[in-house]
Amino acid sequence: MPMPLSRSIRLNYLFYSCACGATYPYLAPFFKEVVGVSDRYLGLIMMIRPIMALVGQPIWSQVSDRSGRRSHLGAGLVFIASMLCPLLIFIHTPVWVCLVFALWSFFNAPLFTLSDSITYDYLGPARRDTIGRFRVFASMGFILAVTLVGFIYDRKGLQSQFAVFSVLGFLSFLILWPIPPVPRTTSLQSKSGIKALLKKRNVIIFLCSVFLIEITNAMALTFLSVYGRQLGANNMQIGWIWALGTCAEVITMLLFSRVYKRIGIKNILIIGYLAIVVRWGLSGLVTSWWQLLPVQLLHALTLTYVYIGSTLFMDMESTQHIRTTAQSFYTMVILNTAYVIGCGLGGFLSDHFGYSSMFFTCSLMGSVGLIILVFLVKSPADQHVAA
Repeated sequence: MPMPLSRSIRLNYLFYSCACGATYPYLAPFFKEVVGVSDRYLGLIMMIRPIMALVGQPIWSQVSDRSGRRSHLGAGLVFIASMLCPLLIFIHTPVWVCLVFALWSFFNAPLFTLSDSITYDYLGPARRDTIGRFRVFASMGFILAVTLVGFIYDRKGLQSQFAVFSVLGFLSFLILWPIPPVPRTTSLQSKSGIKALLKKRNVIIFLCSVFLIEITNAMALTFLSVYGRQLGANNMQIGWIWALGTCAEVITMLLFSRVYKRIGIKNILIIGYLAIVVRWGLSGLVTSWWQLLPVQLLHALTLTYVYIGSTLFMDMESTQHIRTTAQSFYTMVILNTAYVIGCGLGGFLSDHFGYSSMFFTCSLMGSVGLIILVFLVKSPADQHVAA
């Protein structure tokens, strides 16, 4: 008997986010401590993943929209990524590490976008604001992983994270493959729809504001774990830092639909932007790793309200036949480009001025993005009413 589609979607979020939680917080410490690179070169290495996403995301999104086989594409990508990942256990030469990391990133980077697109297909336009009820399983998977794996890495070494990713990624493959395809979309529809979307002044201004915000997130999140290590945290305590923020986001995930209906998408984004400004400013002031714990509670707003709010904003501005491509465009142009800039800039600032100055810069840049959002961006709902 086939598994209900809603359960498959939730389990995919759970297992794939477990895989991400087992690796993403520990990639920077691995490169810095095991491979032995400086902060400047760490920033350059961490640029590889968003660069490969910039290369691969347009390819995978077009394949997804043309075929409608988002689940099969996602299953294939996570399977290949799971097979490549263990190579990093045995390779510690910087050049070869970068090459394998680039190849792994090419197949791994689009998976969250595909997962969100599968969910939006299932929900349809009438229920798209309830995506938080599914995305909460991503938070649960991440929490489960970061709570447990730090203890393992303190004893087995940071390189063991890649074996953990491989196992959890294969479980995600088993969940994704049976999900049925949706009707395919033609390339002409996607291209013409994206062109029309980018002619909207409101969309362009919004993308500018969130671009600044995501640069700050890229800088701060890339160096959060090594910052915690400098402040005295071990790998298990690094897991606590990430887990606490993700625990807090579960509440906002579950309440997202109710809050959205009450205050609207723009106010949700404003709250998220403001939380980013405060979060990174306070992070620059701490003097011990445990002081990062209460600051991490703001992650509940920065992830849920900014990331989900932004994808919902783009979804509301898009027609149905280009939703995957529109979200892919948001991920490619904003998130990935911002992460390319943010990783490099964060490495430069950390190497020359220290981590605290880097976090203060994040807060300042976030303030500029907040001002643009408040005074220049209109809610899609407001525009539709006016029309």
